[in-house]
Amino acid sequence: MTEAVQLRVDFLRTPHGIIKLIQIVLGFIDCMLIGWYCVSILGNTYCYSVSNLYGDTYGWQGLVITVLAITLIINFMQLLLHFLNLNNVWSNVNWCKVEMIYALVGFILFMICMILETYYSIHYNVYVRWLIGAIFGWIICASYAAEAYLFQSGRIQ
Repeated sequence: MTEAVQLRVDFLRTPHGIIKLIQIVLGFIDCMLIGWYCVSILGNTYCYSVSNLYGDTYGWQGLVITVLAITLIINFMQLLLHFLNLNNVWSNVNWCKVEMIYALVGFILFMICMILETYYSIHYNVYVRWLIGAIFGWIICASYAAEAYLFQSGRIQ
């Protein structure tokens, strides 16, 4: 029997749905904290991305914001996939394995990025908001680890 596309609001109440919401909300906040710098000059506000403002001085920020942006987009697509029941409609793909591999890769990438973010935020005493972004990033990193564990243990289907 094939499944139909339907709205699954109950997905947001499952552990997997809660983890996805945490990853999306904190990822968006993290992108705003780390990726943009706004200044107000004579009543006009100018916002710059990290790469435009600093060039090569803070090259590690480019890696961090790239990982944040890409994982944010993928997480939103995964949320839509489950929210619209498309993971059951397209049953020829082993979504559990694909999402478990993605969670492991996301964990490793976030671990690397947050080590860099934390080190440079503390060592160079740059901006407090980057340190706060690093704290949110560590929470996102833990959510990827939890998601990978839940997939591995079979608690997420």
